[in-house]
Amino acid sequence: MPLILETDDYGWMQNIQKSVMADKCIIRRPATGEVNGWGDIVKSRKTGIETICGLKMVDRETKSTDGEIFDVIESDAELRLPLDVEIHPEDEVEITERYGKTISPTIVFSVVRFPRVGPTAQVVLLRRKTA
Repeated sequence: MPLILETDDYGWMQNIQKSVMADKCIIRRPATGEVNGWGDIVKSRKTGIETICGLKMVDRETKSTDGEIFDVIESDAELRLPLDVEIHPEDEVEITERYGKTISPTIVFSVVRFPRVGPTAQVVLLRRKTA
């Protein structure tokens, strides 16, 4: 017999999902239209919004074809976000808290692709940015 969920059930499950997100992050969008004194477009980020999240670092996957072994690095982490948080592939994510503790220096990621959206949360793949 299939499980039939009511609208109230989804709200309850979304609240449970939010309550177990123990991290915090800032999502920054690219700023548009800014130019420097030379007329070049300046890559910068807007001040972001802080939100709760759940960060899960992922292992790199090793694949082998025709005897050659190589690493496939699609993403370095998965990030769970509440459904009401907007995120796009051009955004940048800065992790500011892990398990309720402020971290310094913070960890910065770029978004790999649009999020996978489920009934209680959304999951986005991240790639760690290097300096």
